[in-house]
Amino acid sequence: MGQGVPRAGGRAAACGVPSSATFDTWYEDRDTSGTRYGHRSGPYGAPIAGCVDEYKTGAARDQANGDTYCGSDTPDGLASDTGQYQFQLKVVDTCNGGALKASSSVITINW
Repeated sequence: MGQGVPRAGGRAAACGVPSSATFDTWYEDRDTSGTRYGHRSGPYGAPIAGCVDEYKTGAARDQANGDTYCGSDTPDGLASDTGQYQFQLKVVDTCNGGALKASSSVITINW
């Protein structure tokens, strides 16, 4: 799951994060429909082909059992959403109580 946090001024730059987003609070990355990247199923899962948000086994989409996640993101926002934003990628094993398996460094962007 990707996460973004507004650090100064305005809401998080990622589309779909509510305008009520508060400073210094992490929000799971999502699109304008509320779909959240990396979810296999459920209300937040909606696979998108072309390695935008899908699980695969080899070259075939296998949302339920795929052993490889393939995803990409292109954050954007309004011109008025200026400020400093932080993002971090986390790999969470939901089959094992939400265990954190890996995470990236925090990336800071001056928007």
